[in-house]
Amino acid sequence: MGQHSEVCLLGGAVELIDQQGNVLRTVRSPQEDAEIQSRLLEDNPMWHPTVMMRKEIASEAGGYREFCFLFVA
Repeated sequence: MGQHSEVCLLGGAVELIDQQGNVLRTVRSPQEDAEIQSRLLEDNPMWHPTVMMRKEIASEAGGYREFCFLFVA
């Protein structure tokens, strides 16, 4: 992101694994702006643990909403 000032949010792929640690599949986020914007109309194509964003852009958009998650084993 240091070399690409036009990028305000960056995300990556994730591997879905089973309880034994076996990779079930790899899920990749869209890479092109048009596809990202299209997907945002239906869901969020970014996997939260992989996201980096520019603080100033998030602040301009109203900030970052924090959610509490409950994980049940």
